[in-house]
Amino acid sequence: MFPQFNFYSTPLVILFVWGIVISGLLLIRYFKKRELSDLLLSIILIMFTYERTTYTIGFMAWYDTYPNTKVNYFLVPMMLAFGPLVYFYTKRLTSADFQFKLQHIWHFVPQLALVIIRFGIYLYDVNQDGFENVQNGVLFQSQQVQVLGIAASILTDISIAIYLILSGILTYQYKSKLNEVFSDSLKWELKWLRNFLVVFILYHLFLFVLTEIDNQIVDISYQEYWWAHLFAATSLVYLGLHGYFTDVKKLHEASIEAGTLSLSELNEEDQSTKMLNEAIVHVKEVMGSEKPYLNASLTLAQLANMTQMNSAELSQAVNQSGVNFNDFVNAYRIEAEKQAIQNGRAETITLLSIAYECGFNSKATFNRTFKKVTQKSPSEYLKSISRT
Repeated sequence: MFPQFNFYSTPLVILFVWGIVISGLLLIRYFKKRELSDLLLSIILIMFTYERTTYTIGFMAWYDTYPNTKVNYFLVPMMLAFGPLVYFYTKRLTSADFQFKLQHIWHFVPQLALVIIRFGIYLYDVNQDGFENVQNGVLFQSQQVQVLGIAASILTDISIAIYLILSGILTYQYKSKLNEVFSDSLKWELKWLRNFLVVFILYHLFLFVLTEIDNQIVDISYQEYWWAHLFAATSLVYLGLHGYFTDVKKLHEASIEAGTLSLSELNEEDQSTKMLNEAIVHVKEVMGSEKPYLNASLTLAQLANMTQMNSAELSQAVNQSGVNFNDFVNAYRIEAEKQAIQNGRAETITLLSIAYECGFNSKATFNRTFKKVTQKSPSEYLKSISRT
């Protein structure tokens, strides 16, 4: 009898309810603050939850209890809309001025077409004799509809792959822009943006491999597909919590500042090499005397203000030295770290604590940058100093 709560159904039910709740919270916040990313993420999560419906109610014995149920007609696959939604969510986070417009609707035409076709199938079957005595009618079970389902599945895989790749490109370009204007690349927010895409990539790869094994190698049972849906449902916990608490304002502020720089950036011919050399000398003097690199959240605009330059002039001067703003500032932090080690600071506190004092706010960034600059890890460098 429905509902049954067992090893398979219980986790999916709990996570299904969680997906609805967190989607609802995001939707409520959207109506309060009118932040488009909340609306898009809410739709993405509710869609990801909705796609678990067939398996969730199946493991709860819905189909056994109601053998003539018509629910399959209305559980239309919605993943053709998933890729565009993920792409627009990523675009919103990486571009503060992005707004959803009427011309973006065409991205959802394939999904709309599938919904219309499935509704047409229902209208046909509901008028056939004996429809009330079966679960799926004659057209729904026909070879033509089965072929349509396979074609829609292939198109969905292609669509998701394309949009995830486009979203990854947007994220990479955004991170590159941040390195031009920030000495700290918004660790928490960028990690969310990256992991947001990684979760969906892993899930679809997992499901794709299972499907190919099922089609090409050995039959995989309904129960064995449960693992893919458990992974997806579990992902909703991370996606919901992290997505709800990520401060998108920081990403938008970064986007605005990076965008302003790109719009106002000067061409090389607008400044002579001599002027650029003089500018970078002045910048280095300020870095040495006032030590602004000790500020972990130092931005290009802040340093430009200290050097009495505009952001575009400072950016061009820094780039003239062969590095971006992020690497330029981190080089000073590494030198400060090395000096502290040589002065015996590492005898009283850890290397990471020194790194925080020198302006780093991430262990991973510190280790990576130290290795890049010195060709040694921090611990290796400490040992080499100790030997001398």
